[in-house]
Amino acid sequence: MAKKNQNNEIVLGVCHVTRSKEEMKALFEKQVEKGKEIYDKFPGDITMRDMYGRAAYNEQTSHDFYKEYHAWSAFCEEIYSSSFDDPNTKYLKDFKNAGQVIGIFGDANDLYQQSKRNLLRQIEEIECFIERLDIIIYP
Repeated sequence: MAKKNQNNEIVLGVCHVTRSKEEMKALFEKQVEKGKEIYDKFPGDITMRDMYGRAAYNEQTSHDFYKEYHAWSAFCEEIYSSSFDDPNTKYLKDFKNAGQVIGIFGDANDLYQQSKRNLLRQIEEIECFIERLDIIIYP
């Protein structure tokens, strides 16, 4: 964990792990699998065409995706928070940042597509964390 002192320098602090490496790895591997299932379950574009060829946004698909994505993300955040004695670790911050929606969007479909890309980035962030589990110091 890092903290800023008065001179805006990063000062490393000690953050203790509260779960075993094996337990964290199993929890996060399951979430990687679940995240990939969510990503694959929903289409990349959710515009539909009506009988006149006009584009229409599929709100139900969007709603279903966001419902599953937000539940998955919240569960992952809880794993990060409960795995360390300080719930606000660098790892949690990295995960949240990977899921931030940034930019100006033309329509709801653009936001949906960006959210799917963010889901992939969060999955990649978890996979990167799993690779670093061996260098984390355990009690």
